[in-house]
Amino acid sequence: PSPASPQANAPVVTSKPPRPYTEYTMFYQLEREFVLRKVLCSEEEQKKEKDAENGEVALFRNDPLMPERYRDLPLRADWYISGKSKKPSKRKHRKSHGKIGFLELTRMIAARWAKVDDETKKYCKMMAAMELVKYKEDMESYNAYTERLSAIGEIPEDMKARELKKRIANERKKNKNAASSPGATKETPVAPKRTAPSRKAKVAKRTTSVEDDMELFISSLVDEKPKTVVSPDRP
Repeated sequence: PSPASPQANAPVVTSKPPRPYTEYTMFYQLEREFVLRKVLCSEEEQKKEKDAENGEVALFRNDPLMPERYRDLPLRADWYISGKSKKPSKRKHRKSHGKIGFLELTRMIAARWAKVDDETKKYCKMMAAMELVKYKEDMESYNAYTERLSAIGEIPEDMKARELKKRIANERKKNKNAASSPGATKETPVAPKRTAPSRKAKVAKRTTSVEDDMELFISSLVDEKPKTVVSPDRP
């Protein structure tokens, strides 16, 4: 980007940005909080939960763009940012609601998305579009950063961490497959097997036998008494 562009003074993105939420995922984040806090909780339970939140407030209560049904929810300020890029929150972890299973909750929210009102759908679409623009800008910055490192033979730290994680996972998988293979033996003492004589030993034995036969043959020639040769001219 040129010095006059807004990205010129933007901080360099040194870690690969996670993919942003889609409009449905935006709706899922909002509707999940609504279902857990409003639909599945009685008024008494809502009051107890509100008292236990230690001053947590609805940050979007006065936001005219936020659909009215979600304005009273104590949402995080960065609820619309995909999970990996969220900053650590000081908010205490809420206990598991225990009122509905994950699969049932997901089906409920999917069914509500099919009948969602126009106001909520437009809001979720707008938030998803804004995050997509931010994601593309961050990816451009990250790609430029990786190119600069590649020019000097380096790779980003987050890529090193991913490669290490992948290598560890492959080693664990390899060890697991080796342990579960039919030929793998458990940690039990194995009796030593009797090994058959090697081919070299057989060849050596055969060679020794031939050498002995040669020695016997030569000895028989040496020990044999010389025969008298009679000259034909001798009377």
